[in-house]
Amino acid sequence: MGIIKSSTKSKEISEIKQLIPVTSNKIGIQKVQGVNARDVYDFLDVKQEFANWIKGRIKKYVFTEGEDYVCLTKMSSKEGSGGHNIKEYYITLKMAKHLGMIQNNPKGKQIRDYFIQCEKTLKQFYKKQSNIEWKIARSQSILPQLEKSDTIKVFIEYAEAQGSTHSKTYYINIQKMEYDALFEGGYKHLRFLSLAFPELKTLKDLLDTKQLFIIANADMIIERAFNEGMSSGMFYKDIFKLAKERMIIFSKVIGQTQILPTENILPESPNQITMKG
Repeated sequence: MGIIKSSTKSKEISEIKQLIPVTSNKIGIQKVQGVNARDVYDFLDVKQEFANWIKGRIKKYVFTEGEDYVCLTKMSSKEGSGGHNIKEYYITLKMAKHLGMIQNNPKGKQIRDYFIQCEKTLKQFYKKQSNIEWKIARSQSILPQLEKSDTIKVFIEYAEAQGSTHSKTYYINIQKMEYDALFEGGYKHLRFLSLAFPELKTLKDLLDTKQLFIIANADMIIERAFNEGMSSGMFYKDIFKLAKERMIIFSKVIGQTQILPTENILPESPNQITMKG
C-alpha cells in the first residue's frame, strides 16, 4: 500500500509542476520564487471569474501587494480578445499554498501537500546549516571546486583551439555529468530544489556532510582527468569522455546518495529554471 501511495503522490506533484510552473519574479524589492495566480486558478478548477476570484481572496485573507504578490498589466494575446489589457498576478509560493489550502476541493489538497513538503525540506536545510561539522565540510569543499573551475577555464581555451564552438556550455555540462553520476535524481532534481528555495545560495547548500566530502573528491577526479588529457594532447571530446568514465567508476564505488526531499519533484521544462552556481 505504501508504494501505491508514494507513486500516486509523486504523480500528483508532477501534475502540479506541469500545470503551475515556478518562475523567478520581483515582488516588492526582492526577487523571489513564485507562480502566476492564473495557473493556480486554472489548476484548482475555480468556477468563479478569475478577476473576481483573485481580488476576493486578496481582500478576504489580507494578502499584501509588494509582499505576497505583484500585479502586472499586459496586452492579451488571446485570439479575438480585441487587444485589451489584462492583469496578471504573480504570487509567492507561500501565497500559492494558502490559496490551495482555502480552496475546498481535491486540487487544493494537492497544492497544500506539495508546498508542505517544500517547507519540511527548508526546515531540514536550516537545521543542517547550523551544524558545525557541516560548516567545516562546506568550507573544505571550496578549494577543490575552485581548482576544477580553473582547469575548466584552461580546457575551454584548449577546446576552442581544436575547433570547439560550444565552449559556453562546458561548465554546465561538466556539472551536470558530475551530479548525474553522484546523486539520485541527478542534476535536474538539484536544479528544481535550487529554484524552489531561493534561500539557497548554491547547489552545495543542499548537500549533507558526507555528500560534501564526496563532491570534493569528485571535483578532484574531474580536475585531474582534464589536466591529464590536455597534457597528453587528447582531443577535447575524448577528454570529457575520460572524465565522465572516471566519474561513473567513482559513483559505482561509493554508490549514489539521495538529496531531500525524497519525492521525485522535477520541473517539466528546463526553461523554467534559474540556476545557481
